[in-house]
Amino acid sequence: MKRLLIAGALILGIIGCASTPHKTSVKIYIQQRNWAKALKEARAWVQEAPNDPEAYYWLAMAYTGMQKYDSAADNLIKAIDLDKNGVLKDKIGTNEVNILLTAGKNTYSQDKERALKYFEYALKLSPNNKAALLSVATIFIQEGKFKEAEEYVNKAKKIDDKNPLVYSYLATIYDSLANRNPDKKLEYLRKAEENLKKTVELKPTAENYASLASFYLSYRNEDSTFANLAEENFKKAIEKDTANENLYFNYGMAAFINKHYDVAAKSFEKFLKFEPNDETALEYYGLSLYSYGQKLEDSGKKSMAKDLYRKAVEVYEKLVQLNPNNPDYYQMLSVCYLKVGDTKKAQKAMKKYQALSKKGN
Repeated sequence: MKRLLIAGALILGIIGCASTPHKTSVKIYIQQRNWAKALKEARAWVQEAPNDPEAYYWLAMAYTGMQKYDSAADNLIKAIDLDKNGVLKDKIGTNEVNILLTAGKNTYSQDKERALKYFEYALKLSPNNKAALLSVATIFIQEGKFKEAEEYVNKAKKIDDKNPLVYSYLATIYDSLANRNPDKKLEYLRKAEENLKKTVELKPTAENYASLASFYLSYRNEDSTFANLAEENFKKAIEKDTANENLYFNYGMAAFINKHYDVAAKSFEKFLKFEPNDETALEYYGLSLYSYGQKLEDSGKKSMAKDLYRKAVEVYEKLVQLNPNNPDYYQMLSVCYLKVGDTKKAQKAMKKYQALSKKGN
């Protein structure tokens, strides 16, 4: 994140005549970037004139120079509240908005109420500030105030309807509303889908394709077309980013759910190059190999099927090494041994399965 450009001329302005020596001193020290002395003079000015908005404003600038943005924001707010006569009118601008935004971002994780105050003051100074609008929306989403969040996101959308982020926010809101309103679930899901598709249209990145695919995968039971759409969009995500191992895992899961076992096996195989000992991926890789083998066997391609069963044996042999207490792995290993004609090993694996199953009961 870029630092605020607050030093020197950006925060100094033109040093005019001063009614107190502190006023002159604080401006000079800020110009010299002597933040400690600027802070001392600004504090003395505030003590001397506790109702002077300019004193709090320059105290805020001193804190900004020291990168203490929450203290800067607190004093800037005090200055704004005290400024009934517009003394600060010519001083308040983008720099001051950025101070409030930075303070909000810095305090968000510890104190959302305080962060919200900073963002709301940023909007007082700059009502069309997209970052402030979306920051307020983020807090409302976290608090479960989805209608309020929707209002702020829609304001940001009116300002810039080509910003993919606003559609991503709206998708999150409608997704959440779908889960909290069973009677309107499908209505909200359609809105979430529409906004995720718009996000992809405006910014066709791997991340946005993956978000759309994850949505389809999560709600595949709500619409018969969603499972295939999930698989299609994970594939598009991988085309955009071939180095993201998680995309291969999710693509494999979507393909497995759709019974595209050949696609699933290839995708899990690619994922396992990144994470060779991932148990879940190995298990679904083994299941994909076995299930695809069955399809080939049923269609008369027995030799090709046997090759897949041999690969499945290797996978389940690795799984029982990684987790020797999982009976399911021994059961599948036994079945795969039978498929490749190794009866002895099949019986041994089956006995192990039975012993572990009995122990588990």
